[in-house]
Order: sequence, then C-alpha cells, then structure tokens
Amino acid sequence: MRVSLILLFGAALLAASCERRNATSSGDGEYRGRVVLEVRAPVENSEIYIANQVELAKGRTVLEAAAEKLGLAKRWGEKDAAAAAAKLAPMVKTARVGESSLIELIVDRPKPAEAAEIADALAEAFVQWAGDEARAETEAVLEKLEQKIEDQQEKLQESRKRMLDLMEEHKIVDLDPPPAANNIARAELPQGLRTAILALERLKGDELIEAALDLGLQGPTLNTRYPEYRNLVLARTALLNSGLGSKHPKVVSIGRQIDQVQRMLIDAVVIAKDGLETQLEIAEKASAASERTAKEVAKEQRTEKEASLDYIDLKSEYEREKQRLQEVKEAAAKKSVDAAEPAAGVIVRERAAE
Repeated sequence: MRVSLILLFGAALLAASCERRNATSSGDGEYRGRVVLEVRAPVENSEIYIANQVELAKGRTVLEAAAEKLGLAKRWGEKDAAAAAAKLAPMVKTARVGESSLIELIVDRPKPAEAAEIADALAEAFVQWAGDEARAETEAVLEKLEQKIEDQQEKLQESRKRMLDLMEEHKIVDLDPPPAANNIARAELPQGLRTAILALERLKGDELIEAALDLGLQGPTLNTRYPEYRNLVLARTALLNSGLGSKHPKVVSIGRQIDQVQRMLIDAVVIAKDGLETQLEIAEKASAASERTAKEVAKEQRTEKEASLDYIDLKSEYEREKQRLQEVKEAAAKKSVDAAEPAAGVIVRERAAE
C-alpha cells in the first residue's frame, strides 16, 4: 500500500509564515504556525487510514526528526533531540479537516517565525517518514512476491514432472495435448516446436515479444496487454513529436507504464516458451508411439482408464500452476514499477516560511 501524501500550501490552504502579518494569533500571546496536508488514502479502509495519519503526523519519530533538524535541544537547553521532542509534543496539534482527506498541523509558539519554522520542519519530517515507509513497504511486498514466484516455479516444474512421468510410465499418448502455437502445424509439431523454442531463446525485449506473436503464442497477458503496449508506445511518440522533452513528467510517466507492460509481456512469453518445451516432450513421446494404430492406442488407453484420468487431472493441474505463475509475475511487475519511482510519496507545493 503506497503512502501518498501531498503538502498543499497557498491562499486557500493557509501555511505557516515567519511574517507577523501571516501568523495567526492563538489569543493567549502565542502565534500559530499552520500547515495543511492532503492524504491520498487507499480506497479500502480510507477512514481508518486517514485517522492513523492524523496521529502519525505528530508521532515521536516525526517530532524527533524535526527537533534534530532545527537543533531544538541546544536552543531549548535539552540534553538531546528525544528530550526536545518530548517538550515539543504538547505544542503540536493535528486534526482532520471535516470529512475531507486534509490534515491540519498546528504549532503554537510565542514567536511567529519559530511557529512557522517548526511547523515546516514537522511537515518535512512527515514527508520524509511517509516516503521511507512507502519504500520499505513496497520493497517488503516485492520481496514476498519474488519468493512467491520462486515457489510457484517449483510447483509448476513438479506438476510438469508428475504429468510427464505418468505419461512415460503408462505409455499414454495424449490425443488432445495442450494447444501449441497457432502457426505450428500439428503434423510438424516436434520439429516446429524445436525451431520455435530455439528462435525465442535467441531474442530479447521487443524482438522476443514480436516473435512470440508471429508464432501465434496464446495467453491472457499476451492477448490483452500487447494492444495496450502498442497504444502506450504510440502515445509516448506523439508526446515527443509535440515538442515535449524526454524528461517531461508526462513522457516519464508513460515510459514507466511501457516498461511495466513490457515486463509483463516478456514474462508471459517466457511462460509460454516453457509451455512449448512441455508440448515438445509430449509430441516426442506421442511420435515414438505413433507406429501403433489409433485403434490400438484407443484399446490400450481404455484398459488403462484410471491412469489416463490421472494424467488428465495432472495436465489440468499443470495448466493451473502455469496460470498462477503468470498472475504472480504480473503482480511483481506492477510492484517493481512502484519500487522504481521516487520513494517519497509526498510533494511539497510551496514552502510554508517563504
């Protein structure tokens, strides 16, 4: 869950200021430094999420970071930043603005400049903390997904081995093997599959994706994501042709989307290639048994009905494990884009004490 906070400052959202004319008197001889933060909460449990952010904005970690940055321990005669943070805590108030996603952070001090300075420092500390938390959470999720990919790959290989071992043990001829690439004729399966696998192993990036499509490889990701990929590439080209530079935020954003979808497509091709290798083994075993007539094969399989049914179950299991692997790889690809972006999910629109 990416933490995304945006500090908003301006006329509509009054920020702290070191100027007396912009400071708000609290009515008891102190001045109030005020900062407003916008929390971009997840759709699920947004109310609880925002309530938590209200408390975290004045948490010990944020207070100590601000105290350390401003040297409040020395300024106030405290022994260290922790002690200065403890002294600062009663001066800081946070509250949600109505039912919105805005949080108001207030600091009361006798001097307006100090009130503004501390409010700004707390806001910056919260920005940094939120970014660190977002990065740590993203990296933790990505690590789990990568482990899940490894586990799923092992399951897929185990399922594949059980299926082929049973096929070998009972001399099962698969009369309805998993579909090969559309452009490989069934009569030429063994050699055609070998050629296709060899071609895919030599290619990378866009060339690998294009070759897979030329071979007619099928799969949910290849079928749905490739049109999206082409549209994104065209959109980026249009932006560049309009005069925007390669570092323009819009161009960079589309570039990240292109990278994400390309990784998904490449993962899908790799899984499809593994499927071709499995089909090749099945085709070779079927070819070895092809000297028997179809009638003989049917008779033998009827006598080994139980083994055949087990084989069908194992084949179905293999296809399910392959699909699960693709789903996990897609999730990891999306999360890796989050990890590649700047860790801070916070943007400062305007400094409070300018």
